[in-house]
Amino acid sequence: MKSSLEIFSHNLRNYLEVKRKTQSDLARHLSVSTVSVSRWANGEAMPRPAMLDRICAFLGCSQEDLLTDHTKT
Repeated sequence: MKSSLEIFSHNLRNYLEVKRKTQSDLARHLSVSTVSVSRWANGEAMPRPAMLDRICAFLGCSQEDLLTDHTKT
């Protein structure tokens, strides 16, 4: 079973790719370091709930989209 960090990082990377945005684009939009975004994308950390809302707004998705495992087992 995947951890919430693994699920979030996979979905974040996928949404960035689909929206043709980079980790740097997201970092600039959120006014956070690229290191923070890299840690989220690599499954090393989770953003705080308020930041998660801002990520969703940037990517045009819901929290459920980022936090739910959409892969088939």
